[in-house]
Amino acid sequence: MAYVSTEMTKAVRAALKAKFKDYKFSVRKNAHCSTLYITILNSPVDLTADLHGRCYAEINHYHVENYKHADIYKSIFEEMFTATASVGREFYDDSDTQTDYFNCAYYYYLRVGDYDKPCVFGE
Repeated sequence: MAYVSTEMTKAVRAALKAKFKDYKFSVRKNAHCSTLYITILNSPVDLTADLHGRCYAEINHYHVENYKHADIYKSIFEEMFTATASVGREFYDDSDTQTDYFNCAYYYYLRVGDYDKPCVFGE
């Protein structure tokens, strides 16, 4: 069953802060404790190429290689997986969408900016 604990969010927040010193992130879980949301709020790298004219975007982790800054996003995902495993929640995904069976350690989303707070670049 998908589950995100407070310890997981704290571990991910600390790991991202340590690895990406020039970035500012928001790391939170949803009210049902099943999903981890990571939002890039400030970035020294201009990520507007991945926003497609919008003020924010959700990065599709299934097709991350299609983004211009895929290496940054992959590094963020790696830090997230390592941090959650360090507090006892290693990621797994045994889902089968063809049979409508969903079983994973937790769901996760990566965003560049938020709908009410666009990402700031170059600061």
